[in-house]
Amino acid sequence: MPINKYPKLYMLIGTKFGKDGELGFKLPDLTEASPQSLDYCIATKGEVPEIHSESEADMG
Repeated sequence: MPINKYPKLYMLIGTKFGKDGELGFKLPDLTEASPQSLDYCIATKGEVPEIHSESEADMG
């Protein structure tokens, strides 16, 4: 990922997962660590959505 496009994300993870740290950096590859039925993403913009538990949704 280009550092100049995602400077705040680079400040958080640096070159921990690879690349040179001059122009780019890499995100972690979580495919081996997650269950096959799980999709994941890393948001670079926007707000964190509210998360409701199932019991809260049932009361709703």
